[in-house]
Amino acid sequence: MKDYFEGWKEKSEVSIPSAGSGGFSGNVIIRQPVVPIREQRQEEYMEDDEPTVLVSPKLRIQAFITRLKTGEEVEITKDSFVIGKSSEADYVVSGNPTVSRKHARIVKEENGYMLEDLNSSNHIFLEGKRMTAPVRLTDKTRFRLSEDEEFEFFIRVGW
Repeated sequence: MKDYFEGWKEKSEVSIPSAGSGGFSGNVIIRQPVVPIREQRQEEYMEDDEPTVLVSPKLRIQAFITRLKTGEEVEITKDSFVIGKSSEADYVVSGNPTVSRKHARIVKEENGYMLEDLNSSNHIFLEGKRMTAPVRLTDKTRFRLSEDEEFEFFIRVGW
């Protein structure tokens, strides 16, 4: 193992001039050795700390879409959530003939939500570009079905 303390001197071996003198003629660096964490005892740095909980088992994560044209907000309650104008879709887009019967699907996966096109006639657009493969949705992702039906996907976290 490399000796990281090579060339270091104890404070008692170094002459440090007082603040009122003219200073140093060369660079002086004074360091104190640091004990690696793996050599510290766990109690030294965890003393009275409570354990950190990253995600509470009581925490509830909900996914939603908002149809921006109408402001309608819908919770995604299924692992496979279909959007289209068919009455069989989980969210029915009414009043827009450019939307396919089964236009898009939002799929809940272990590590998030994916948006996929179900071979729609007028496609899905994300950031102005036609979507050609499934895309991972993140909070506040906006997407369009055909040219004029915009949605926003978002997440709510609560108890």
